[in-house]
Amino acid sequence: PLLPILLFATGAVLFLDSFYSPKAHMAQRHMLLKGVTIIDLACQVGALIVTLAFAWFSRSIWAIVIGGVASALLHIWLTHRWLPGPPSKLRIDRDIAREIIKFGRWIVISSSLGIFAANADRMLLGSWVSPEVLGFYAVALSLFTVLMGAGDRMLSGIVFPMLSEAARDSQERFHRLYRKLHLPTDLIFLFASGGLFASAEWIVRLLFDPRYEEAGHMLKILSLSLVLAKYNLAMNAYLAQGR
Repeated sequence: PLLPILLFATGAVLFLDSFYSPKAHMAQRHMLLKGVTIIDLACQVGALIVTLAFAWFSRSIWAIVIGGVASALLHIWLTHRWLPGPPSKLRIDRDIAREIIKFGRWIVISSSLGIFAANADRMLLGSWVSPEVLGFYAVALSLFTVLMGAGDRMLSGIVFPMLSEAARDSQERFHRLYRKLHLPTDLIFLFASGGLFASAEWIVRLLFDPRYEEAGHMLKILSLSLVLAKYNLAMNAYLAQGR
C-alpha cells in the first residue's frame, strides 16, 4: 500500500536534481572530469551513510527515499559551490529553449521507447512466470545493471565529450578519433561480457544465500547483452554530431 506514496516521494529526487549547476556540464565538455567524479563519489557515499543511519534508527523503507533526497541536495550544493565557473541564475532564453525543444524531441521519443523496451521484459515475465522466478530475475538484472551503468557512464562522461570536441573541430579529426576509440570500446565490453559470464554464479553465491542460486544462471544469460552494448559508441557519435 505504501508503494504509490514512495514512488511519488522518489520523484522529488528528479525534481531536486534539475537544480544542480550547469557547471557540471561545462566541466564534462572540457574534459575536467576530476571534480565531477569526486562529486559523484561524494554523493554516493553521502547517500549510503544517510540511508544506513536512517534505516538503523527507524527500521523503515523510507530510508531509501531519504538517502536519495540527501544525495540530490549534496549534489546541488557541491556543483554550485565547489566547481569552478560563473554562478548560475534562473533565466529563460527563447533561442536556447527552441534549440533544446528541436534537438530534444528526438531524445524524448527515443528515451520513451527505450524505457518501455528496457522494462518490457519484467512486464511480460510478470504475467508468464511465478513471483519467485521474477524475483530471481530482478536480482540478476540489478547486478547486471551495475556493470552496464558503469559502461554507460564511461561513454557519456568520457567518450561523448571527446567526440563532441572533435566534431566541433573538423570531420576528419572526428572520423579519426571514432576509429581510434572503436577497438578499446569493443574490447572493454567484450571482456566485461566474458568476465561476467564466467563469474556470474560465483558473484551471486558471494552476495546471496543458496536460495538465490537460480539468479546466477540468469545473470550469465544477461551478460551476453554486453556484447551488443559496444554499439552504443555509434549512438554517442551520432549525438556528438547533433544527429
